Amino acid sequence: MTTPAAFVQRFEETWAAPSLERLDALTNPDVCYVQPLLPEVRGRAAAGTYWRRVFTLMPDLHIDVV
Repeated sequence: MTTPAAFVQRFEETWAAPSLERLDALTNPDVCYVQPLLPEVRGRAAAGTYWRRVFTLMPDLHIDVV
C-alpha cells in the first residue's frame, strides 16, 4: 500500500514533467476526470486521448505542488 506522502511525491514528480505513461502509472484503470464545461472522461484509453489533446494545446503544461 502506498503511503499518502509517497503518493504526493509521485504526483509531484509526474506533474513536474508529465507524459501519458507517467499519468497512466499514477491513475487507476477506471480513472474519471471531471472538468467544468467539458465532457466527463472515463477510463485510461479515453484519458490518453484527452491528455494527448491537452499536451498538443499546451506542450509545456506542468503543475508545481506547493
